[in-house]
This record gives sequence, structure tokens and C-alpha cells, in this order.
Amino acid sequence: FIAYDKDGPKIEELTPENGDIIRNLDKRITIAGKINEKSTIKINDKLAIQRPDFTFEYLLGVGEGDVTIKIEVTDQAGNVTKKEFTVKYEKKSI
Repeated sequence: FIAYDKDGPKIEELTPENGDIIRNLDKRITIAGKINEKSTIKINDKLAIQRPDFTFEYLLGVGEGDVTIKIEVTDQAGNVTKKEFTVKYEKKSI
């Protein structure tokens, strides 16, 4: 039996969202989400680890101002889903 998978993986429960303002003191943004199937996840060209429940979390080092986040997810069949969005980082105590 060979399954044919032509659909790209779906990115679910993604945080932060486009336009969010992140305020903290550690110059990092936590990017978290869930993919609907086993996949390889890259965030700004760096590998993020997918847990057995298909969730992932990645700490992205950032500078102040607008931050572009590019997510590329590739499933085992080679289908690719890409998402790009921008958030603003402000170095402040909450």
C-alpha cells in the first residue's frame, strides 16, 4: 500500500501572530505552534524540533523593531507550506 500525499502540511495554533508586539528584556521571541503531520520545520532557516504530539517551540533571537518571521514546513512526502509574517519587538519589562 502506497499513500499519495499531495497536500502541504497545515500550520495550526501559531503564536505570535502577524502584527503582534512582543515586549520583554531577553531579546528573544518564542514561536510556538502545531503542524497537522510529521514534518521538518524551519524558522528563519533554522531547524525547529517537532515533538511527538506535532507541536513545536522555538526561541528566536531578535533585535528591537520589526522582526520578519519565515516559517517553512516540509512533510515526509516533500510538500512544503510557507508562512511569513512580521511582529514588533520592544525591549521592555512587562
